[in-house]
Amino acid sequence: MNNTHFTWLVGVCLICGERFASYDTKNRMCSRCGETLAGTRDEKKGFVTICPDIKVESDDPLASFVPPVDDAEGLYDIFAVRGYEGRLGEHIRPVSIEREREFLKMPFPIDLLHSDFGIRCGNATLVDTKPLMGFECSVLDMSTYSFSSTLKDLRSWAIVNIALQEDIRHLALWTAGNAGYSLARLCYFVNQRLPRSRHLHVHSFVDSETDPRIEFQLRRWRSSVFRVRARSHFGSSRVLLEEDMWEKVEEQDQAVDQGDRWHVTDGWDGVGILMYRLIALQVLQQRIINTGRCYYDRVICPLGSGDILLGFLWAIRDLYPNKESRPSLIAAVPRTGHFLSPPSRIPKRDQPVMPKLIADYTPLIPLVNDALSKEEFTPIYVTRGDQAEALTELLGGGFRLLFALEPSAIAAFGALCHLSSGRHREAMYNPYHEQGRTLIINSGAGIMGFNEAEWLVKGMFPARKR
Repeated sequence: MNNTHFTWLVGVCLICGERFASYDTKNRMCSRCGETLAGTRDEKKGFVTICPDIKVESDDPLASFVPPVDDAEGLYDIFAVRGYEGRLGEHIRPVSIEREREFLKMPFPIDLLHSDFGIRCGNATLVDTKPLMGFECSVLDMSTYSFSSTLKDLRSWAIVNIALQEDIRHLALWTAGNAGYSLARLCYFVNQRLPRSRHLHVHSFVDSETDPRIEFQLRRWRSSVFRVRARSHFGSSRVLLEEDMWEKVEEQDQAVDQGDRWHVTDGWDGVGILMYRLIALQVLQQRIINTGRCYYDRVICPLGSGDILLGFLWAIRDLYPNKESRPSLIAAVPRTGHFLSPPSRIPKRDQPVMPKLIADYTPLIPLVNDALSKEEFTPIYVTRGDQAEALTELLGGGFRLLFALEPSAIAAFGALCHLSSGRHREAMYNPYHEQGRTLIINSGAGIMGFNEAEWLVKGMFPARKR
């Protein structure tokens, strides 16, 4: 990268709160917090505690936000209006572009994709649904973004804006599918408008056992793909080091100058967490302004790499300095295959089908563990049975899903099954909140491998012969 310091962003350690004058992509570990982490110096290189924040004149974290007009809800450019009242489709309430621009100042400092290329990220939608499993619910539906129909489109949008601003041409990431797919599609659209000498190149690293259908979709949108058995190639440690990735790229693809590359695996980019914080601030803050109190009793996020959970947690910390008054934050975690999953063996037929959430390593582990130790979120371990029960509820007795989603996205709805059955009572009720409403994050409907598609088809059409 030509300049690793982004002076138009500041750095913030999400553990101790220390702030830095600029966001340095090469210095993501707070020295004070790094001393408390276990492991060798080289192993610590695989983790981060510092994330970017928007530079504002005021110390108020909400200073860049403008109160919404009336009760319309939305963000300019990256987040659309709440489009529905009650059950899906019964009522649509549009909001004009002029009105949207009044909701908040530009949430991200640069917008070259729109100003230079006419490309929009698309819109997520906040939906008040019918009761689900006995709970009054709202769903932040992120399946309506433009590139991968998942939450990954927000981070891709920020990454590509920065790449264009800083003249970065090579982007490398480890992906389960959607992050690479989203970034590759967006870069493909941009490259069609750029001279070949300025094309953006995406280098996707996938596990050696990744379904070929995932690899096909990545290559289809001109991403190079490297199949790697992570532990054998990167050593016995779970840590995925940046230099190992670029060495692999140069071995099989092309030489890449150090000033022309950026490692953007979930967590390493940093801007993904910032984007999820911005959208969380708007959703949560706006409901507070409109109702005069905390509108949601609990928020349920899927937990894979941890970026959306940490984005929402960061927003909740901003809005509720008093921990006692915060809505309960719940992390939907796969019962197996995750660094937070209990160390127990269950038969393969009973394991949840959530490949996008499988994560025995993420650079955000220190941040997730710190938040867990402070009891800032509650993990709920979602089983295959919970997943199937949630799918049945979302079908509502028919063959049409209430939302567009993939099996991994059903995890958040599966966590609701635990609550409806009386499990995890500590996440059920907060005496400071009267509404008792639940906000569920639908992470979207991305690309699927054979096992994911087969499970979804069998769940949607159980009586059909195949």
